[in-house]
Amino acid sequence: KIRSGQYEFEGEDWAEISEEAIDLIKKLLVVEPQERLTAVEALNQPWFNEGNIKRLSSRSLTASLNSIRQKRSRLRSIATAVMWLTNAGKDDLPVKHTPFDDDDMSEN
Repeated sequence: KIRSGQYEFEGEDWAEISEEAIDLIKKLLVVEPQERLTAVEALNQPWFNEGNIKRLSSRSLTASLNSIRQKRSRLRSIATAVMWLTNAGKDDLPVKHTPFDDDDMSEN
C-alpha cells in the first residue's frame, strides 16, 4: 500500500505523534521521487526545530522498548501456533525454534 501512496496514520500507535511529524512522514513517503523531499528539505521541516530535538534527545525509550517486547511476545505465540498448526500430523512437532527467540531483542 505504501508503494502506491495508500497509508493511514490511525490507531493508538499514532495518537501521540505530532502533526509536524506526520506531515514530515507523509512528505517522505511520496511515491514520485521527484516530488519527495530531499534530505536537506526534510531537515528544514518544522519537526526538526530546536525544541523537538532537545525533547527527543532527553526522552526515555524504556516505555517504547517494553511495548515492543510485549508485542513481540504475542507475535511469538501466534507464530508458534501457526507453525504448530502447519506441522500438525507431522512427526517433528514441537517446534524447536521460532523466528522470535529471546536473543532477538536482548537488553544491552
